[in-house]
Amino acid sequence: MNQTPAADGTAWMDPDAADEGRLLYEERAALLPGLWMPPAPDWEDLSETDRQRWRQYAQDAES
Repeated sequence: MNQTPAADGTAWMDPDAADEGRLLYEERAALLPGLWMPPAPDWEDLSETDRQRWRQYAQDAES
């Protein structure tokens, strides 16, 4: 299986993990207006650290 290093260089991740993290982030961001919360920033505006955290959340949700 072709894997790439995680952005922080500490682990190896499946290439699809980035997409799964983004999907989870966008899914949850879409719920914010219904909770009377301010909109979340776009995925591209997040720091790489924040993106990595969402990728990990998505990976953890699968297990």
